[in-house]
Amino acid sequence: MCACWFSIFLLPAACGAQEDATLTLDDLRESYQLPASRYVTLQGIDVHVVDEHEGPPVLLLHASGLNLRAWDSLSKTLGQTRRVIRFDWPASGLTGPDPSRTESIELYLAIVVELLDRLEIDMIDIVGTSTGGIAAFQFASAYPQRVSRLILINAAGLPRTADTNPNQNRSALAQYDGREVRPLEYYETYFGMIFKPPYQTPPWLLRMTYDIDRRDGIREEQNRFLKNYRTGDPQSVLSRITTPTLILWGAGHQALLDSEQADQFKSWMPNAPSLVIKYPGLGHYPYLEEPALIESDIETFLADGFDGQLSR
Repeated sequence: MCACWFSIFLLPAACGAQEDATLTLDDLRESYQLPASRYVTLQGIDVHVVDEHEGPPVLLLHASGLNLRAWDSLSKTLGQTRRVIRFDWPASGLTGPDPSRTESIELYLAIVVELLDRLEIDMIDIVGTSTGGIAAFQFASAYPQRVSRLILINAAGLPRTADTNPNQNRSALAQYDGREVRPLEYYETYFGMIFKPPYQTPPWLLRMTYDIDRRDGIREEQNRFLKNYRTGDPQSVLSRITTPTLILWGAGHQALLDSEQADQFKSWMPNAPSLVIKYPGLGHYPYLEEPALIESDIETFLADGFDGQLSR
């Protein structure tokens, strides 16, 4: 699992904050929310939701450590023909803290259910990446009648081994352990392990992640999620999915999750017509490295263009 998963350069000056100082949720919302941003109480949490455009609905579930802004490009592309819904997970983005302090994948799934019920959406396409992929495939398994198409991008949720643990190469980050606020250099190092030449960490992503992770209390929330997470029996969960599924995977050496896991997802979904597409040279966030390529494949799949290549 990825443990990890505007006016962004103006936030410290606008808020009168110093580098590495903590920031309030109000500070962050003032600088990072979108015109379409709204806040919906789901599972007792003040969840940041963006619901825009028109057409058949699609739900975008982001990776932990990122937030709904990671989908800006895909949202714009899909928004030409579709209603696009995205939100920030607890301990991410502009969503408020969980009063019950029970951050978990079960909570994430409950938020998806409540949000779609609140929006009165019975059937939807879902795109999930990394940790968001776990909630995506769990929802598709538990509510097959509500998902028309499922897309998993470098999804987490499979059992880990020493070779597939995404946190195995943390030595470069260990010097920052125990700090209340991680400095910008931490994120430069972390993203530098993921974005390899010819790709570079997008400056907006670097600054936004650094700022949001400075919110008071967010580190404790993230740590509770990691502590509460259990892999469970994903093979059983995946075997119940019947929805046509596209499995996209950045297969470069910098990917946090080995590309063989893409094949494992397909093999554990015998009841779902599915297709695996791997991208050599891309990493854990292929939709940020080569957005045009990934978005084209997503649009093709959602328009039934890959149906002749789907297999069980």
